[in-house]
Amino acid sequence: MEKTEATKESKKTTEAKALEKAKQSVINAIDENGNGAIDIEDIIIKALKIPGIKIERSDFLRAELNVKYPESV
Repeated sequence: MEKTEATKESKKTTEAKALEKAKQSVINAIDENGNGAIDIEDIIIKALKIPGIKIERSDFLRAELNVKYPESV
């Protein structure tokens, strides 16, 4: 019985290593800024690399700044 328990433990360890390796592969593929985590920055950078995607600077600034400042500023 000790052999089967050792085999089960070995299999669990192998599966855990495979899962960790898969997780790291996904992070490495998506992590654009190199901080080791997938965050909003990575998504924005990926989106900007897609052909045809663009941000109109004036529209963006108007929408963002309109919340904090009156339009006269």
